[in-house]
Amino acid sequence: MNPTHRFPGLAGACLAAALTLSPALAQADNVQNAVNAINMAKQLGGLFAGKSQPQPQAQQPQPQVSPLTIEQEHTRHYVSFLTPQDWIAYTPANPRGHIYLLSDATCPFSREMHKQVPSLVAQGIEVRYVSYPRGDKSGAGWKVHRNIWCAKDRKGALERAMAGKTLPAANCSAEHLESMEKQKVVGLKSKVPATPTTYFENGGRVRGLVDTQKIVSNLQLSDAQLQGLGLR
Repeated sequence: MNPTHRFPGLAGACLAAALTLSPALAQADNVQNAVNAINMAKQLGGLFAGKSQPQPQAQQPQPQVSPLTIEQEHTRHYVSFLTPQDWIAYTPANPRGHIYLLSDATCPFSREMHKQVPSLVAQGIEVRYVSYPRGDKSGAGWKVHRNIWCAKDRKGALERAMAGKTLPAANCSAEHLESMEKQKVVGLKSKVPATPTTYFENGGRVRGLVDTQKIVSNLQLSDAQLQGLGLR
């Protein structure tokens, strides 16, 4: 027997419920289909993301520039008192940098170092000679440098002195002697260890007789440090 015949009210209620739920179920199916489609799109997007979207490049760390040491600051401070009237310059046509060469024309190592000046100038380095004679004013070194500094042709006198030749006595003005005093004080205050000593713009120094390539390398380091610290 058909159960609906026995329970006609129940049959009607079930049919009504089925008719009522059918649109809701259909809507739920549509929602689920939409969710499935979104999930599939995400999966496909993930598969192709590496091909279609460039990955961000990792930033390279910036090189750290060492601060100036106390010795460098000290040297820069005292060298800053020197002016072009206080050195003898060997200047290239197109200078790429300069050095200060504290030298004693009576010192054999200073004379050997002087032989490299043409090579340094050829490398574009201006050599600024600063007098630093050994001993006090009564010494032989001071007398030689006095005759260099007070000569009408200072560079010519320096060349002759570096070649070991005797210089004629020169008449010195008060300005000449004051400049010589200043150069000597700068050397003493910046604690020149020996002659020759080469100073660089960053306050670095190289002691003694060194070859041209070492001077060039140190000049490059000096430039890089000053640029990195924003001092140039």
